[in-house]
Amino acid sequence: MKFDVMVAGKAADLSNVCDAPEDLSQTESLETVLFAIEHGQICNGCKYEKYKEWIECRLDGGTFKSASGEVVGRLEEALSPNRCVRTTICPVLLPMNGAGVCAACTALDNTLRSGLSRFNQRPAEPNSHTAFIHLSRDKLLDLLRAERKRNVLLTKQLERLRASVEKMEATKHNGEYASMFHDLQSSMDAVTERVNNPVCKWESCTHKFPCIEELQQHIYHTHLKIEESSSQRQPLYKCRWESCTHTEFRSREAYKSHIQRHTGKPEDSFFALLLADQAKALKTTPEQMRWHPAVLRWCIQQHSRSENSYEAMRTSGFLKLPSGRTLLRYRNYTKPEPGWKSTKLSEMRQLYDKFIEIKRGRSDRSFIGGLFFDEVKVKEGLVWDCGSNRLVGFVDDEAALETDPTESAIATHILQFHFKSLFSKFYFPCAYFMTRAPTAADINRMFWEGVKQLHSYGFRVMLCCCDGAGSNRKFMLDNNAMSTTSTGVTTNHYGKWPIFFVSDPTHLIKKLRNNVSKSGFESWCTRLLTINGQPVLWKHFKEVVDRDKCRMTGYALLKEEHVHLTSFSRMSSRLAYDVFNKRVEDDMRVSHESETKSTREFISRVRSLIEVFSSHEWVSNPTDEIMRTLRGTMQWFEQWETQTKQQPKAFLSHQLVTDLRITVAGFEGLVKFLATDPRVKDLGLRLLPYRLSQDFVENYFSLQRSAGGANHNMTARAYGYQANAINQSQTIPRNLGHAAMTLPLPKNTSQPTSRSGSSSETS
Repeated sequence: MKFDVMVAGKAADLSNVCDAPEDLSQTESLETVLFAIEHGQICNGCKYEKYKEWIECRLDGGTFKSASGEVVGRLEEALSPNRCVRTTICPVLLPMNGAGVCAACTALDNTLRSGLSRFNQRPAEPNSHTAFIHLSRDKLLDLLRAERKRNVLLTKQLERLRASVEKMEATKHNGEYASMFHDLQSSMDAVTERVNNPVCKWESCTHKFPCIEELQQHIYHTHLKIEESSSQRQPLYKCRWESCTHTEFRSREAYKSHIQRHTGKPEDSFFALLLADQAKALKTTPEQMRWHPAVLRWCIQQHSRSENSYEAMRTSGFLKLPSGRTLLRYRNYTKPEPGWKSTKLSEMRQLYDKFIEIKRGRSDRSFIGGLFFDEVKVKEGLVWDCGSNRLVGFVDDEAALETDPTESAIATHILQFHFKSLFSKFYFPCAYFMTRAPTAADINRMFWEGVKQLHSYGFRVMLCCCDGAGSNRKFMLDNNAMSTTSTGVTTNHYGKWPIFFVSDPTHLIKKLRNNVSKSGFESWCTRLLTINGQPVLWKHFKEVVDRDKCRMTGYALLKEEHVHLTSFSRMSSRLAYDVFNKRVEDDMRVSHESETKSTREFISRVRSLIEVFSSHEWVSNPTDEIMRTLRGTMQWFEQWETQTKQQPKAFLSHQLVTDLRITVAGFEGLVKFLATDPRVKDLGLRLLPYRLSQDFVENYFSLQRSAGGANHNMTARAYGYQANAINQSQTIPRNLGHAAMTLPLPKNTSQPTSRSGSSSETS
């Protein structure tokens, strides 16, 4: 006997609850059917109230149809206490321990959810590109009213413009306005003449120069020296410029300020460019306006410092300036990518060529420099970059991704590489890598790839500087930084000059302070530094702070933050330098001379290192006073190590000693190479020790953190785009008339950039 189970007029499928029999000819079959009905539950379907707005738009006679017109669901009320939508293939009955909704209704629920999402995201008004034939009568009337209102506003604006034109016509006959415009025109002509044609008009001198800076240097070093040599004990300066009748000057600075009235200032070139763009912007629409690269760079600089201030200046009407969206297109023309990229190196080469052009060859050794690198913490996680259509946040190590594409392949730090010239102020952040605890082998691969790439663009790497992290130290040791002769040098396979290694001197001073801060008899102290049998105690520094508190005015200039160190204060180089100042040593000598003898000697030796690596004096020979001081200090540390060989805790940590030896050996080897090697001896290269510091990398990281506003925990994606903003907001070249910075232009402009030629190595 055939049968059907009906639930509220709808046939139910018992196969989801039990093995349904085909007929009821046997008693067991009837018991099975009754058991299924008793222990089954009714499918709840899709809740009507949840998708009410979307369902009501699609219901047709109680049925829900797909986009193709096929009936896929029905609105039902009898099977559940609330109204619901059920698919046409719903089995109705489900097992008692099931989810309560069948698979077919679950799929329909997902479809309804997507439809509701699209329904909620629909525009409140029709698209502006919608054809009028498809608009309703009410919408057409609304558009007509809006157009009439707009027509009234445009009519009023036209009337105001006509009134302005009539007013301008009237000013032509006004003597005051005519004089003002005449003075402005004549002043601009004079500025343009000085910028484009710098000529010396000193008496009997008619030399021409390519820029204002060289004209000023010519006057200061040629004509001004003659005036000084011909004067008496009290020199008098008199301007001998053509048609100048100014009185004599007793001050050299006042004299120079007066000379600038004749020669002009380097900033005048930018002022002329800005006014020229202002005049062009008044008669050009914003869409057709093409700004000068120097003006764009200045605008990007102001916009990067403060978006609100820039917008206030742009909308004030005082100046015509490009919008923030335009600046964003220029700033992010080069998409940020980790690694050694040709686009970034080409930008670096262009900046270097402009730098040399401004200096007019006076810094032609700027292509010789060093690679400085350090790590900064970033927010761990993956971020989608719409510009490159990829996930950003993985480590830049293909081997790691292939072997373990899990959480260990997500970057937690960024390793930033900077190229810095050893003989000028030129530097550039040339590459960065997303890392997660990089090994010495990883750093070695990145470093030598950078040396190779920089060599192909005309730059020569002669120095490597990094902090004293364990992987960095092993990287330097693996590259023969500590050979048997202790030269701190390795062979450069991409050039004829060797590469010298140094550990960042600033980090060395902080490590020396951290070592002595752990020296004492207290239970928390891990060391007891001892010199000639007498301990060097951190307690002595705390006593200096206590004595300073009792004085009316502090003498040693130490505060609680100097001696009670935290995880943040231990990283402060300023606090470390203050601890070893001369006043701290003098205070110890006056108060407890005998007890603090070893501590004072330690302070004196560390201060010698500070003076050497902070010196702004040129070093050109290994026999210079600075080099003798450095060798004497290093010999003192070696003698101290020999005395405490049997007492490891009485001396500095072996990591710090290794970094100190690498730094001293590398610095001495570099100075000796520049002074004695025949390949560079004739170039007359001199070194400024303070340029070996890594502080500018820390400053770059500070700019990165400040670029994020209140959010200092930047992501890997934000780091790259903030790097573009920082590079574009650097100081503008002063000689913009002849060496303006060329910005990469978006594709819809007609001013492409071209790669400049590369410099050749003298050796």
